[in-house]
Parts: sequence; structure tokens; C-alpha cells
Amino acid sequence: MEDWLVSPTRDPGEPDVPGYYFPKWQTNMYHWTESTATLTNFRNETGYIPYFQQTFERATATSSDGYLTPAQTYMDGSQLKLMMINSSGTVSAR
Repeated sequence: MEDWLVSPTRDPGEPDVPGYYFPKWQTNMYHWTESTATLTNFRNETGYIPYFQQTFERATATSSDGYLTPAQTYMDGSQLKLMMINSSGTVSAR
């Protein structure tokens, strides 16, 4: 099973035209199950987008592919939390 982080760039009903490229301050989280080919939404965060690691920003390893920019996580006791940023630039574990 994989987890997907999706931050939409437009809401349903908004035009699908240039200018709607930047993500909304919203993140939808899904589980992908390969054996059943299902994508299941398990959490939504409004007002936040993932705060990505800068691990791969080197001349020999830079890519525009998301898999080279892992999301930062934080263990809070036994609970895994996702590091997220809001529009004012505040980073927090959620």
C-alpha cells in the first residue's frame, strides 16, 4: 500500500486554464492499494500543504518528479505526523 499526498490546483467548477497552477492550501491524503486498484481518501487538511524535504536538491540528483522530494514526517510517540506548512509560512506537525 502507498500513501498519496494530493494538493489540488483548482476546485471543481473553476476553469481549467493557465493561471491555476499553484496548489490550493489544501491536502488530501489517500491510500493506494495495488491488489484492488483502489484509491481511498483517509484524511484532508485545509489550510496546509506538505512541507517537502530538500534532500535531493543537488546538481547530480535534481528532478521535477515528486518521488525525489519526500514529504517530511515526525514521530510523536507512536504516532507518525506529516510536516506541513500554511500560507503564513508556519511549519507544524499535523
